Amino acid sequence: NTSLHFFFFIFKLQAMQSRNNEFEHEDNFKAPKATDADNFPPNSRVFIVCGKQIQQQLIHSKFSEFGEIEYCKLIKDKVTGASKGLCFIKYHKTSSAAKAIEEMDSKILGDCSIPLKVEVAHAKGSKNKPIYTDEPEDTPPRSRLFVVCPKEMKESTLHQRFRGMEGLEYTKLIADKLTGESKGFAFVKFSKASFAALAMESIEEDGVID
Repeated sequence: NTSLHFFFFIFKLQAMQSRNNEFEHEDNFKAPKATDADNFPPNSRVFIVCGKQIQQQLIHSKFSEFGEIEYCKLIKDKVTGASKGLCFIKYHKTSSAAKAIEEMDSKILGDCSIPLKVEVAHAKGSKNKPIYTDEPEDTPPRSRLFVVCPKEMKESTLHQRFRGMEGLEYTKLIADKLTGESKGFAFVKFSKASFAALAMESIEEDGVID
């Protein structure tokens, strides 16, 4: 067996990814304080902008189609109890959150004519800032995995582990331009963020490649 040390997503910077932070400063709105549990696994929490008439039960019902929900919280005015049209959903798995974003962003829910805005919810003031890149290969966002692996690993071994996984586009072991030797890391690209997340979740916690 060959071990992989760590996986994480390569992000692409998009303006919409900061919208959840922008709303924290509108109408004295403050997002729920995120705990470590809220951010584990990474990118498993989504932020939704919706019509104020949409009820939490409808949101929960629809978004539960994409995976197990740990909580669904519709933000309401403390005085009037009216919805502010903002909601946070925490999923049990990253792949569920990714699927929800892919399927529900810009879609209509219920009788509301206002399209939903659905994105990854980042913790306010997080010390671990997401890594962004605007490389074309990282489109769509979070669809490329960065893999840290032993330098003796062969490209065929890496590809064999991911071969057959839905949405796989390529595996690429990075080598030194002068020596041709592996640098000990690779990229694995999928067509969707949800496919990349599913691949990451399918790897055992110890990162062993059979």
